This record gives sequence, C-alpha cells and structure tokens, in this order.
Amino acid sequence: MDDYACICARDGVRYMGKHCDQLYDACSFAPCENCLSTPGSAEYHCICPEGLTGDNCTENVDECLSNPCSAPRSLCVDQLNGYFCRCPEGYGGRDCRTHVTDCIDEPCSNNGTCFLRPEGFECQCAPGYEGSTCEENLNECASDPCQNGAICLDGVAEFHCFCVPGFQGYNCEIDINECASRPCENNATCINEKDHYECECLDGFAGVNCEVEIDECESNPCRNGATCHDLIGMYSCECPPGFDGLDCEIDLDECESLPCQNGAVCHDMINR
Repeated sequence: MDDYACICARDGVRYMGKHCDQLYDACSFAPCENCLSTPGSAEYHCICPEGLTGDNCTENVDECLSNPCSAPRSLCVDQLNGYFCRCPEGYGGRDCRTHVTDCIDEPCSNNGTCFLRPEGFECQCAPGYEGSTCEENLNECASDPCQNGAICLDGVAEFHCFCVPGFQGYNCEIDINECASRPCENNATCINEKDHYECECLDGFAGVNCEVEIDECESNPCRNGATCHDLIGMYSCECPPGFDGLDCEIDLDECESLPCQNGAVCHDMINR
C-alpha cells in the first residue's frame, strides 16, 4: 500500500498531524495536567497545584524552610502542601508555641480533645491527625493510592489524585477510552493507547482517522495507453485492443494463431 510521511516545519508557527494541518499543541505532550500553551508554539506553562513547583510541577515545596516550629529542639517534617512539628516535651500546638502543663493550656492541636491523666494529659486526635499533641497530619498518600503515574496531594483525612492525561477516576484508575467516540472512519480499527488513539486503516485508506481514500491510479500503473480505474485498495486497467495483463503490459501476439498460409512469414503488430 502506498504511504508517505510529512515532516512538519519547526521554524515560525508549528504544525502537527499526519498532513501537518493542525496547529501544534504543546500541552498535548506536556507532563502536567493543568497546562497553558499558545497554538502553534512549542512553549507551554504548567499550572501547579498547591505544594508543588517547577517547570513541570514535579518539585515539592519545602514548607519547613521558613522554620515554623518555634520551640527549642522541635523538629519540622515537610509534607506535600504542608508540614507538622514534632514538639519536645512540655510544648504543644501546631508550631510548638504552647508551653504545656495541663489541659488549661490547650495543648492539643488541630481540634484534638485534651483529657487529664494521672501522669499528665492525653490528646484524642481528630480524623486525619496523630502525634502526642495531634500535631502530625496523617499522610494519606503514604500508601500510594494514586495509580498510573498520578500525583497524590495529601489533605486532612483525605487525599486528591492529579491524573496524567489519558486517565480519570478518584484514584486515576480508569484508562480513558479514546476510541469511545469512534474517531476512525471507513471501517478502520481503533486502538486505544495511553492518552491517545491510533487508527489501523484498511487497504486503500490513510490519514490520522483513515479519512483519506488513496488513489491507486496516481502512480500511473497502467501501460500502453490503458485507462486506470481506481478501486478501494486496488486498481483496474482497461487495456486498449492488442494488449493484456494486469497493467496491460503484454503485447498480444496475433501471429500465435498462425494466420499466414502457404509458407508466408507472420510479423506481429499492435492489434493486427
């Protein structure tokens, strides 16, 4: 089957597609979900969710750089889009700012409930928190709940998955079927790939969606003045008198029937 490939120009406005007839969309190849680009340009800009930074939103923002944990010997633990402080004995609160002696000082952070015990106090933490003073946000992303390369953003007693292109669902577990809209034409087979589809064309068709019918007569396969008739996936040659064969390449030998008599010599001519 005849085929060809277009190599799209890279200077000035860029194009893409089988025939280089579509304005280049840099976001279709970008590694981030939320993306902005100018049609025809190779430039793109990723809009990062809170807690992530970098050109492709792959770098975690370190919230501990500002030293939010104030008590001596406190330890800041960075998380995605947040932090928690491990407080030394005698201190509590989100940033270890509270000097704890009993429940009057409200030592339990993040809406934890304080109970007095003979040995001191005890904090009953709200969902999503843990630690002696409920200072630690449970990392629901620790179990890697997000699938297929998605980015997990930890919340309070919940998490959110930012899916890569081609997937959806709460855990990005669903492979989007790009073939569901039946984009392939002329009885082509649609193959669902990650974040795109491909059309497997029948003989005689080409194009991204197999929308182009190939003209098999374009290469002038018929010889000796024959007329070419384009068919689907093939062609037919209508031979002039005196010729035969698939491409009318055979000059019929009219002498084969021995038409000349009485010792005459036969000379084959075209259609005579």
